[in-house]
Formats: sequence, C-alpha cells, structure tokens
Amino acid sequence: MHSPRRSQITIGRLMALIAACAVVLALPHLQSVTEFKVVACALASLPLFVVCNALVEALFGIQCPGCRRWSLRRLVLNRSYFSCSACGMRFKRFGLGPWLDASGPDDDVKYRGKSQSRTWTGFTVPRDPGGTTSGDLLRNKRLRERTGEEAR
Repeated sequence: MHSPRRSQITIGRLMALIAACAVVLALPHLQSVTEFKVVACALASLPLFVVCNALVEALFGIQCPGCRRWSLRRLVLNRSYFSCSACGMRFKRFGLGPWLDASGPDDDVKYRGKSQSRTWTGFTVPRDPGGTTSGDLLRNKRLRERTGEEAR
C-alpha cells in the first residue's frame, strides 16, 4: 500500500495565495472604470496563459529536468508521470509540485506498456469431449442451449 501523499507548501503556492488575496482585497477599493478594466483584463488573461501553456507542451514538449532538452512527454494513462525520449529518465509530478524521480520499483507499473499477449488463433471448439466429467457437463450445456433456442 502507498502512504497518502502529504501536500507540501511551496513558495510558488504561497505566492499564488498571496496574489489571490491581494486581488480579492483590492476589489472594493477600485474607484475608476479604468481600474476595473485593468483587473478584468488581468483576470481574463489567466485562461489564455493556461491554453498557451498546453499548446507549448503539445508542440515542443516539456523541458526534461535531467538533460534539459524539450523532450519530456506525458504518459497517456497516467497524466502525472513523464518519460524523456532523449535521455530515457522517468519523472513524476503532482500538480505544481517538484519533479520527483520515478525510476523505482513502485513506479514500474505506471510505465509498463500494454500486454503483448494476443488471442489464440488456433483454437477450435472440441466436438466430442469424450466420457469425462467435463465432457458430460459440456454436452449437457450444449443440449440446454439447443432446447432453449428451439423454445423461442
């Protein structure tokens, strides 16, 4: 079992909290229409920054903390896990937290690809399973299925 992850207070989160408090406390003190327009423009630009960040991530990738190349890609099934296509290092990041090493055995499950097993193409349903117990059960099941189809 994994231990629950503790939320860490970072300076970035603290600065975001202070900025949000400053905006909320400044709203009642705005006196002119121009000041309202400036605050509204600043608040409206936040979604623009989020969209631009996603666009840069999709076009150029994310800068790898290990090799500093723009080749870090997110895993499809686990959005908090990343893999560098240049140096091969593996990282994880939760929210705006720090980059963590994801090369341990606990994280191997996240990086494991799809199973290589496929369906067995040479399988055929046996016609006469013989006088075994499993053969009798299978024969009874097939008999019941046939009588059920005829009753419909």
